[in-house]
Amino acid sequence: METKNILIIDTSNADCIFLGLTKGDIIVDNKKIKTKHKHSEKLIPSIEIMLKKNKLSLKKLSAIGVVRGPGSYTALKIGLTVANVLAWGLDIAVVGLKEDEFENTDDLAKKIFKKIKTKNKFKKIVEPFYNNKAYYQTD
Repeated sequence: METKNILIIDTSNADCIFLGLTKGDIIVDNKKIKTKHKHSEKLIPSIEIMLKKNKLSLKKLSAIGVVRGPGSYTALKIGLTVANVLAWGLDIAVVGLKEDEFENTDDLAKKIFKKIKTKNKFKKIVEPFYNNKAYYQTD
């Protein structure tokens, strides 16, 4: 069986992005990118750079893991949108974890791999967790 290449995206921090690339549950590359609230400008180019550096194309990804919150509202939306769209377009699994479900980046990689390995069916999208109620205007 081929080792799974998993892209991990964490945009929960308003000031930086964490990207990880794993083979199975082992992180083979990772990077923290300072963003100063510019996640939308830096996320996709940073993914492209990481994949190119590791001689991988998007088509070689087996799954995507994403931190779904809590965190910066806009930053989470950007990270989750990119993760969900990539997974949908590549027809691969996307799984999410909340920040309180892992202790560090190595633990994040192991838990995402475990979740992917043990699930037979995946949701089509990962939804954000904002740690507060959503309020809707009804007028």
